[in-house]
Amino acid sequence: MPHSAPHNISTQERLIKDLQNGGPNASIAMKKLYENYRYKNYISQYSSEFNIPATQVQDFLQDAFLTFVKKAKKSDFNIPKDINVYITSIAKNLIQNYARKLKTEEIVAEDKAIYGVSEPHSTTLHLDESKNALKDIMAKIDPQCRRLLRLWANGFSYIEIAEKLSLSSHNRARQKKHRCIKKIVEILPLFPQLKDFRYE
Repeated sequence: MPHSAPHNISTQERLIKDLQNGGPNASIAMKKLYENYRYKNYISQYSSEFNIPATQVQDFLQDAFLTFVKKAKKSDFNIPKDINVYITSIAKNLIQNYARKLKTEEIVAEDKAIYGVSEPHSTTLHLDESKNALKDIMAKIDPQCRRLLRLWANGFSYIEIAEKLSLSSHNRARQKKHRCIKKIVEILPLFPQLKDFRYE
């Protein structure tokens, strides 16, 4: 990432105040901040690392900028040392979340193509209301299963899981994941509060 040039903090403060005060000055401040954003090329390069089309880069930048404006309008907003770096960080997070979502969708599609079933990652995490029961269930399975399921639920590919768990192949990771989930399914009758859990 390129080093940013020193910013005039008083200018930043003035533009933020204009945003917070609203009116025509807010529109001018927004325009100046957006036009002076310096890391468009960097964000384009960063997006390409995730195989995200260049046509979507502008969408990420606009979403990041709007998120920044929303935060900046709050009276307790702490002005960052460099607004451009701040917006870039938001854009990077948006890109990472989008890329992880794509990866998750690819894994689900792969499972469906191979096994003829759909295994949404939300299945294993569809237990927010029953966190204590989930904790008890996870304690009853072996540590490798716990780690594998956490990796899988967070969108890691079978190849990545195999590498992290020192398994021989991505197929081995896939088979291990199925066995781990089956263990959970076998334990579920002991936890009636999780009756809505589904593994299709």
